[in-house]
Amino acid sequence: MSGQGSDWPRLDYAADRGTIETIHLLLQLIGKLPVRLHPWINHGWHVALRMTPHGAVTRSLPAGQRHFTAELDFLESAIVIACENGSWPPGWAPSAYQATMMPMTSYHEACEMS
Repeated sequence: MSGQGSDWPRLDYAADRGTIETIHLLLQLIGKLPVRLHPWINHGWHVALRMTPHGAVTRSLPAGQRHFTAELDFLESAIVIACENGSWPPGWAPSAYQATMMPMTSYHEACEMS
C-alpha cells in the first residue's frame, strides 16, 4: 500500500472546523432520541446511529402506539422524521431541530403531527 495515492479526499480540520462541529452537534442531538425514548439494551446498543446512503438514522423509536425514525440527511441538508404515514415535515432545516424536536422527547408528537 505504501506509495499509492488515496481515492479519499484529504480532510482539513482547520478549514472545515465549522462544518465538522455542526455535523457533530446534529448527530449528538439525534442520538439523544434513542437514549430518551427507546428501552435500554445492554451496552447502549440501541443508541448507535445507522449509516444510510443519505446520512445517519436512528432505529425505530416508540411514539405512543406508533414508531418513527430520525435521520440526518447529508444530501438534502435536512433532518427527516419518518413515520409509517410519511415523513414530517418535508425539508426540515437542521437549524429548526432543537427548538422543535427536543420538546417532543417528553411527549411523542412527531408521528401524530403528520
